[in-house]
Amino acid sequence: MMRKAVAVLAAIVIGCLLLPAAAAAAPAQAAAAINFDCTLARWDRSEDFLWRFLPNNSAAYPNDLDCWLREGDYNNFGVVALQDMLVKCYGQAIAVDGDFGPRTREALAIAQWWEHTVNDQWQVRVSGVYSWNESGAYLRWPHYRDRDDLDRYYCWYLKTK
Repeated sequence: MMRKAVAVLAAIVIGCLLLPAAAAAAPAQAAAAINFDCTLARWDRSEDFLWRFLPNNSAAYPNDLDCWLREGDYNNFGVVALQDMLVKCYGQAIAVDGDFGPRTREALAIAQWWEHTVNDQWQVRVSGVYSWNESGAYLRWPHYRDRDDLDRYYCWYLKTK
């Protein structure tokens, strides 16, 4: 009886020690699977044969737009694409310099708020953080007829309501 009680107690102690580690590892692994930084940007052709300059996560996954940009990202073409969109499609007076600072965060939050509140894009999360699924797909992006003429564009959504 004593041996059984010691075994049960040992199992409980080991379980209590391992459970927090397992619980912490599972979300971290899940987040790592989808939490790529948008370190690059790429030209993407739309269905109507117009060009868009969009953030993407890496050269290893050139078609993967599901990535993140947040304050502190710097020297980054993904940030350049985001800042270009904020200036051209939302009239934000920020530098297009590839550095995601407080002004870029504020400009993005304003664009997210506009789409969420004014244009009833309920999918858009107002956070000042960019991710494809939470805002990028539902924001307006510049569409260019020619990649060599960046002054001729119109702004439209990549996904519709």
